[in-house]
Amino acid sequence: MTKKLMGVRIQSLLSSIHKKNLDGSQRILALGGVTNTQFDILTQLYEHESLTQTEIAELLRVTKGNITQVLKIMEREELIERRQDWKTKHITLTEKGKLLCLSSTPILQNYQDSFYQPLTDDEQEQLVALLAKLNTEETK
Repeated sequence: MTKKLMGVRIQSLLSSIHKKNLDGSQRILALGGVTNTQFDILTQLYEHESLTQTEIAELLRVTKGNITQVLKIMEREELIERRQDWKTKHITLTEKGKLLCLSSTPILQNYQDSFYQPLTDDEQEQLVALLAKLNTEETK
């Protein structure tokens, strides 16, 4: 393959792998009644305990508007709660949200382990290093 087309080929492969992985993750998470986006929010809130909508959007690299409806659904399903602190709404996990996060994580981890199983441990470490290098602030 010519160097000119290498970037297009890499993008195509990354996109295909991402979609395949996302679809498989969604099938697993759907068993627990949660979407990929909801799970991402659950794990961020579990890790940080309390976040604003803006902080969640930044962590997930989406716009605030993109997660507004997701947060409304999660609040209606009693997975999260919002607390007003002056002008800022802080979002935290409910007990139900924590339990869902904790019960879904090992199942999703098993899926991810099997997804990357064709790669050796060394290859997985190389892949992580290469992707981390591409994910730096300078390459945005």
